[in-house]
Amino acid sequence: DIINLSLGSPCYQTWYEGCKGDPNYPGWVDDAINYAVNNGVIVVAASGNDGSPWVSHPANHPSVWAVGSINSNLDQSVFSNSGEALTFVGPGENVETALGNVDGTSFSSPEVAAAAAVLKGSMPGLSVEEIEGAHFQLLQFNQTQFFFKFQYLIGL
Repeated sequence: DIINLSLGSPCYQTWYEGCKGDPNYPGWVDDAINYAVNNGVIVVAASGNDGSPWVSHPANHPSVWAVGSINSNLDQSVFSNSGEALTFVGPGENVETALGNVDGTSFSSPEVAAAAAVLKGSMPGLSVEEIEGAHFQLLQFNQTQFFFKFQYLIGL
């Protein structure tokens, strides 16, 4: 089971430093994420489109796979939020849709969620940690020649 989220509120600090979503609804989203994760669900979320060095909430939650955007040259998209909480990246520029070509991390996160779904569907016995590790190994295998880009790919 995999949940993909395309929503968020801007953050200017980490989840641990207090950026935990809308203060009018304290903990609601985090409680839902914790419930899902505790029941073996992978939660994937778009990192945000402010070009900020902070991942937006809920993508910054420690149990969520935060996904940023890269372009066709494997460079970080200018608009893509980044930072410590970033877990993966996916294509997020010039994405073809029925309404035309679009940009955004909301188009990157479904790519990562879909890859996890294919892996989980083909090997149903894998744990969440094994699926995440398989993603990291795939990125390492494909990006060893792009070390400076690889650092962005794993969220450093």
